[in-house]
Amino acid sequence: MGTTHADGTYIGTLKDKINSYTTWDDSAHAGTYGVHSIESWSTQQWKNLFLAQLGVANAPVQLHPRLGSDTTSYYSRRTSGHFDVGRGYNFDNGGSKILIYEPAGGPANGNVYPRVYAEDTVSNVRKANLANGSQKNIAY
Repeated sequence: MGTTHADGTYIGTLKDKINSYTTWDDSAHAGTYGVHSIESWSTQQWKNLFLAQLGVANAPVQLHPRLGSDTTSYYSRRTSGHFDVGRGYNFDNGGSKILIYEPAGGPANGNVYPRVYAEDTVSNVRKANLANGSQKNIAY
């Protein structure tokens, strides 16, 4: 995907790969993924996206957060920009949790282990994605 240690990966490239290698872009699922600005989104708009994308279209959300202890409850190391996958939600009984796939892993006894399935509040997921400098966008 053109990732280098210095340059990272452009979200548009990731979106293109999602469209090339999955079937979520067919008419029975989510349709073709695009990159969307989330700069002005409210917490309710985040909830609505997850309800539609995961609850109706059965397709995940490509998140683009800046992770750290100030933006998430599941990853304490600082990233300048990152990619996580929104894979589910729990809004039952007033719940406000988004389920996340973290491909880089998370801290465990000072080490990093791969593939973490985490959850965080909608407000933290929103905050982490808005904290990503000028890259306030996600793909769905």
